[in-house]
Amino acid sequence: DCPLRIQVHTNAGIYDVVLINRGYNSNLEVGNILSIKDKDTVVENPSKKNDKLVLPSQSLGLVMLYKVYDNLSYGLIVRAKAPIKKGYQLTNPE
Repeated sequence: DCPLRIQVHTNAGIYDVVLINRGYNSNLEVGNILSIKDKDTVVENPSKKNDKLVLPSQSLGLVMLYKVYDNLSYGLIVRAKAPIKKGYQLTNPE
């Protein structure tokens, strides 16, 4: 089962509409608020040569669902700290 993800053509920001790859069949409902998270980042470890570190994803904003169908939903970005890109994951707010 693939994760809940945002679909946008370009970078999105506050008050932009986004398409989400889940709907009623995934227990989503109109009015749900979801946290937008970027992807994990892999960086070089400065203290060990040829070693990588994985920096965990961070919350970049919130999206509110306003139209939900069986297998997709539309959401409105109501908070954004940075541009929202295609493929960012959605989770329950922390």
